[in-house]
Amino acid sequence: MTQSRRESWVSISVRRLRAAKRWSRRELAERSGVSANTIANIEHGFAMPAVDTLEGVLHELGCELKIEEKLL
Repeated sequence: MTQSRRESWVSISVRRLRAAKRWSRRELAERSGVSANTIANIEHGFAMPAVDTLEGVLHELGCELKIEEKLL
């Protein structure tokens, strides 16, 4: 069974931010407390992380996840 790849703003952003810091996936994983496999799956669009996981990864990359409610 193959996984479906679905690149998103999350996968693109995490990959670009990590590359800008010149960190390996393993380094980001260790800093954020998740596995290197999880980082790879996020970056390749195979997984959409839980909000708390994404917050931790982005925090280590110097970013903040902000969720806003927009009324239509």
